[in-house]
Amino acid sequence: MAGAIYENVTGDVDGASYICGMLKRWMLINFLVLLLSALQINWAVHEGLSGSDMGLSPWLHTEMLCLYPLIVTNMLLLIFKKRKSGYLTQATILSTTVCIYWLLVNYLNFSVYVTSWSTFSVSETWMHVGLRSLLPVVSCGLLLFVSVCFSLRRSFNFIATLP
Repeated sequence: MAGAIYENVTGDVDGASYICGMLKRWMLINFLVLLLSALQINWAVHEGLSGSDMGLSPWLHTEMLCLYPLIVTNMLLLIFKKRKSGYLTQATILSTTVCIYWLLVNYLNFSVYVTSWSTFSVSETWMHVGLRSLLPVVSCGLLLFVSVCFSLRRSFNFIATLP
């Protein structure tokens, strides 16, 4: 029953502290996804003029691109809450889903900023996106995984059960 409810020092069940704790963890996870998404998108964006907007800054569309992983993250957290999955499973699925989204966003940015100016095949585009996105996606994905694991591990109250 670890993680289902919090118990006071006296052993009483306190539902309000459980809900507040859960909301704090979800807000932390949402903030991390938002922050890491903005960092990753702007880290991996290609510098230079865009073929469609002639130099529009990537910061202008970052907030729209960061909104979608927040929606998916909250949907996954609700699904995980209903299924009572383990924290490693939750962190793995959440991090993998967000990393796949980041790769798709990097593909979109590369298509707008580079492919629109020249002729690239689909395989060449994915090769360039993969090489350019390797460091940002892996580093931000690992940071997200570790942060989500730590946050969810605390919610399952494993720290209190360690000797």
